[in-house]
Amino acid sequence: TFPWSSIPATTDYNVGIASTQSTVSEGGAYIGLPISAASITTGQLLWEKTFTDITQYSGNCNNADHGKIAVLTEQGTIKAWNLADGSAAWTSEPLEYPWDEPGFGAYAIHSAYGKLIRPAYSGIYAYNWNDGSLAWKYELPAEFPYETPYIDEDGNTVYSWNVGGTIADGKLYIYNTEHSATVPITRGWKMNAIDIETGKLVWDVMIAGGSSKHTTDVGPVADGYLTMAASD
Repeated sequence: TFPWSSIPATTDYNVGIASTQSTVSEGGAYIGLPISAASITTGQLLWEKTFTDITQYSGNCNNADHGKIAVLTEQGTIKAWNLADGSAAWTSEPLEYPWDEPGFGAYAIHSAYGKLIRPAYSGIYAYNWNDGSLAWKYELPAEFPYETPYIDEDGNTVYSWNVGGTIADGKLYIYNTEHSATVPITRGWKMNAIDIETGKLVWDVMIAGGSSKHTTDVGPVADGYLTMAASD
């Protein structure tokens, strides 16, 4: 038997351990974070803990890999625990104020090439799985300063991000958009190919994400080609 009805997305198949995360609410407010882990080999429940000092931003922003479960918190950090016993592994530095600190950004997170990659609102963060240190942050400075209201921690105008990307060939392919994009689409938004090792831009094209009237999806990647579908 298995303690849950299905194997969750937050499962590290390399170590054979799955994890679930949920919320505790009171009066309409989230007040806690229960986490549990179970072996997918034996079905045994390994541990259960509830943390009352943090809450998760979204279950879609959590990831299990490298023997850890990492959770994006509403308190502005990413926290990781060891899947084997639930012991604390690391806590990242807070994401930058004002847009990223509350966890705001895409309902997505990625794990590849030893890094945990978080598309936040003002930029994309890559953390080292081993210790939670920040490997790099990628920002796209605005070409038209009055076209967008979004700024980074230093007050520089930047383009926003609000979707997950696709990873292949050592690169993250991801486009600019915002939570509720308006039409006409913000000038300067692009599809970006970012080197995962360095966090540097490899190339970009002037194709952006957007609202229901203008969408761009990163499709399959194979045989050296990246496919995209766009409609106006």
